[in-house]
Amino acid sequence: GGGGGGGGRKSIGGRFASSGSSNSSNNNHNNSHNNNHNNALKQQDPRPINDKSYQQHCIRTLLTYLQKRGYEYPVSIKSLSRPSGKDFQHICTFLLQQMDPTFGSCKQLRHDNNNNNNNNNN
Repeated sequence: GGGGGGGGRKSIGGRFASSGSSNSSNNNHNNSHNNNHNNALKQQDPRPINDKSYQQHCIRTLLTYLQKRGYEYPVSIKSLSRPSGKDFQHICTFLLQQMDPTFGSCKQLRHDNNNNNNNNNN
């Protein structure tokens, strides 16, 4: 073999670069990519959801939509302000059926998920 000369290769800038430096720059790139991805996931919701007037606006918008689209259950601003579990389920089912007419019901979806979770434990 050949006498070891200096322990590293000389970089373009004239400094010695350790053999791990290219890996660390790749790791920095990967870390910044992961941080950007995590930041995108943690992005704040821009809607003022705690603002009572905004909530009332959304409730009126939902009420109008349900009425115009032929929602079959009785609905009012009061019932949408504090919907029961059953009301929430009916509204979610209705909204999902607007996007996918073949969708069954949220109750069936919940039931299926519970069965899948139980089957996974066996």
